[in-house]
Amino acid sequence: MPLDPARIVDTRDGTSAPQAQIPAGTAVAVKVTGTGGVPGSGVAAPTGPTARSPPASGPATSPNC
Repeated sequence: MPLDPARIVDTRDGTSAPQAQIPAGTAVAVKVTGTGGVPGSGVAAPTGPTARSPPASGPATSPNC
């Protein structure tokens, strides 16, 4: 079932995470199922992390879990 892209975490406004800058090297657990139109189970979801105005250069990664 195709879905429109959805922002399910946004630290700029506190959507599903604290409203704060994430320090380098810090992991943030994100629950994708049951959010943004994604069914509660039996799915795989691609992710695309982005960094807005980072204090330094570096990767934003989303390893498969």
